[in-house]
Amino acid sequence: MKDGTAEAETSAPSAGRPLWVYGYQMNPPQPEARMTAIRDLLDKQNDAVALKGRKWTACLVTEERVTHVLVVTSSPEENLDLNRRLESELKGMGIRFELSVPMPV
Repeated sequence: MKDGTAEAETSAPSAGRPLWVYGYQMNPPQPEARMTAIRDLLDKQNDAVALKGRKWTACLVTEERVTHVLVVTSSPEENLDLNRRLESELKGMGIRFELSVPMPV
């Protein structure tokens, strides 16, 4: 395709393939100490994905008004099992969250 869509889907990320970003928003904000289990889960998942050579990176951002988990991946459909683990942990802790729509960056 002339618009670059087909190229973006088949190229390596370093060759112009877009990355995707989406986020989990927790409101009310969560105390840093309460988010230790989530931070540990993200660290383990980031390490596991890196070992497999896949693209999925998440980080926890705690702010005064809201807490976020930001995810960057090479495909919006990639690593749904990792998202399910994160969502299960959040639900198990009784934390309400909203998930944004993946957007290319």
